[in-house]
Amino acid sequence: MDELDQNPATGPLDTVECGTSDDRHTSGRSNSLIICPRCRIWGYISIHNMDEPKSRPESDRFTTMRQYASIEQLAKEHQCAMCVSILASYRAWIPYLPNASSWPTSRIVLEISGPFYLDPGLDPSAKLLPRRGDRSNPDHIVVRMFLRLEVKGLPPPKTEAGNETSEQFFVTTPSGNDPTDEFRMPPTWLVATPRFKMTYSNDEAKALVGVEEWDVPFFDVNLLKSWLKRCEDCHGSLCAGEETEKMSLPAGFRVIDTHENKIVQLEGSFRYVALSYMWKVGPDNNFQLEKDNVASLEEPHSLEVVQLPNIVADAIALCRDLGERYLWIDRLCIVQDDIVGKLDQINAMDAIYRSASFTIIGALDTRDDIGLPGYAGRPRHPSIWWPAYKPEVESQGIRCGEIMSDFINPTLWNRRGWTFQERLLSRRSIFITHHQVIYECFQDEAMELLTWATHEESSGDEASGALGSFTRGVIESEPFEYRIWGNISLLDYCRWVFDYTSRQLSNRGDALNAFNGVSNVLERALNSPMLFCIPEKSMASCLFWDCFGPFSHQGEVYDVPSWSWVSSSKAVGYGSLDSRRSIDREFFDIVSIVYFYFQDPNGGLRKLDVEERWVKHGVTIQELSERGELPTLSGKHIPAEWRTNEDWKECPQNPWIARKHEELGPDIRGSAALFPGCLVFNTTVASLRIGQLIAGGYPTEVTDAPLIDKNDNYVGNIRNMDRGWIAAHCSRDGIQKWYEIVVITSGLDDYSLRKRLGFEKRHSEMWVLHVMMVERLPCKQFVARRIGVGKVIMSRWKDCNPRWETVILC
Repeated sequence: MDELDQNPATGPLDTVECGTSDDRHTSGRSNSLIICPRCRIWGYISIHNMDEPKSRPESDRFTTMRQYASIEQLAKEHQCAMCVSILASYRAWIPYLPNASSWPTSRIVLEISGPFYLDPGLDPSAKLLPRRGDRSNPDHIVVRMFLRLEVKGLPPPKTEAGNETSEQFFVTTPSGNDPTDEFRMPPTWLVATPRFKMTYSNDEAKALVGVEEWDVPFFDVNLLKSWLKRCEDCHGSLCAGEETEKMSLPAGFRVIDTHENKIVQLEGSFRYVALSYMWKVGPDNNFQLEKDNVASLEEPHSLEVVQLPNIVADAIALCRDLGERYLWIDRLCIVQDDIVGKLDQINAMDAIYRSASFTIIGALDTRDDIGLPGYAGRPRHPSIWWPAYKPEVESQGIRCGEIMSDFINPTLWNRRGWTFQERLLSRRSIFITHHQVIYECFQDEAMELLTWATHEESSGDEASGALGSFTRGVIESEPFEYRIWGNISLLDYCRWVFDYTSRQLSNRGDALNAFNGVSNVLERALNSPMLFCIPEKSMASCLFWDCFGPFSHQGEVYDVPSWSWVSSSKAVGYGSLDSRRSIDREFFDIVSIVYFYFQDPNGGLRKLDVEERWVKHGVTIQELSERGELPTLSGKHIPAEWRTNEDWKECPQNPWIARKHEELGPDIRGSAALFPGCLVFNTTVASLRIGQLIAGGYPTEVTDAPLIDKNDNYVGNIRNMDRGWIAAHCSRDGIQKWYEIVVITSGLDDYSLRKRLGFEKRHSEMWVLHVMMVERLPCKQFVARRIGVGKVIMSRWKDCNPRWETVILC
């Protein structure tokens, strides 16, 4: 690999410029006390493309560059303001770079890209936006921009003899000579996007006269007001939602009167704001509403004489500054030691958050009581600690669509269980992060950072945030990930389950309560009761949730049966665990062959109203049993009609036989009553063994556990089980371990597998039975708990010696 030439005038630094030539930046004057020869490119305002976009030639529309410099080189240029700022950023990161302490500074390289700006760069018609800079001072032009800094560690170069060379710094290209090629660089240790304020003289030279790091420590409350006003004026009921007008708040609903600083109960219609935040860990500063202080806190100014958590005090003050009188905060509006009343409030979280005018969200990454960053004298983190922006090289702007996921989704607040429904149920949200404020409603998103580079050069309404602050509308955008918008489907439900179960709960016993608000919404949207967070109408398919490894029950979740995902101590998903957010719609194309009953904890045993199907047809078991031939299916890789009828008639559990096993035996009700919340159903059961895994292949922590019958034939599998669990439970060396496998539903195998089976002429294996592996309890009746789910090839079920049983799944 060849080393690039070093320019003696600039030192060993390579600069790659796009769409411009060097002579564009070498005229005029530059202050050497501010900028060094190596950084001379920043000395002239032409690097920022300050001309109107339409006046520039197409070939000269962009000026972005990339520089490489070692830490050793930057340290030598301590008189340069740019070098000093960049080096200061690196030194702040050193404690968080495990490789830096053992790496020579001559081999630690910074890749510096820029300039980039805090705007999208393009308007909705994909035309370049003009950038004029701040010209409020007639003597100067101020440009606010950011750089993308990547820290890389170069491996020691080798000589032909294999020894290290003495060169301090080198960069190679694929061609070895052409400096315009993409550089081959080692993996990046860290990426950051610090911001800078560049001040240029407003004369003919337009030379750089000042460089300083640029941060916005506090947010502007008026900007937040402008977002809310725009939403109310432009969106109206679209963001309010029709159903919120019909919701009734729970009995005993209280709010904080921010004008009189007290707790109140109001009658009639009123407007209020909600708060979503994380409670501080530990007993300190956790003041809350309790039975013995309700009366005193209803007195005017009572909240002024108690010690409130900083985030609560800040939220009350911010609500007042936003012109809102009433605020709902759980710890001060729910009587925490009133067990019955508290449960009523928790069960109405959907009404509370959906009825709020908007929600203030403390989307923070700590549970320490730091208050609301950027407000009430609490400055925010400098930009070097922010999540890195993802700039667009051509437009020199930021990728607005990724800001939400970069700044909010990774936070500790968004990883907590209770906050899931608070985010999902809120119709308008003001996210206050460590770094910036973001607004989201049903129609738009707005970001504080999109106003920073423009507010000082604007006036009037533009300064309040109307200039470029909103980034998208519902027509142009993808569906909001955390929004209840339009029709809610089972696909939404499955995505929400995965998101929720992937989060943390301090008290695992809250797993059911923290989803109750979402369950209430789902009941209305799906027109189905929710049984332990599973929709009754879709019980057959929604029993097939997956988790990595065998089912592990949450001991703290009392009275929740094992068939509900609420009981799982692990994250749960539906469909392929590798793509939980893009579930194949065929997952719901099942064949109903079981009647389900439910032991209601508040009543007796009742038959469930489960939607019965034949793949894509809404056909009941009774209707199928009255037909001589099964409904015809269409599509690719579907077994022929004659084969389907033949295979199903040979199966020990088919619609004709299942119809005869609809009713339960007379002794079942007494047994089921001993297990509140259990599912009861008649089905076929077989005792099968776990087979040993075949050596080879790509090793993974979890894999499918093969099921084998008494003749050692493979008949199916149980999905996503730990390899260690399989090794401990498989049959080997004459030791036979049998496990109970019960049939729940049936359907066609996955499309990709059917395609392969069709190519191999194995059409009879396209139909499968969806089964559950259970642990049978020592009871007279077949009482069992869930272990895992999987499938059995339907044509091989008859060889497994299945028997009809009444299963009580608890």
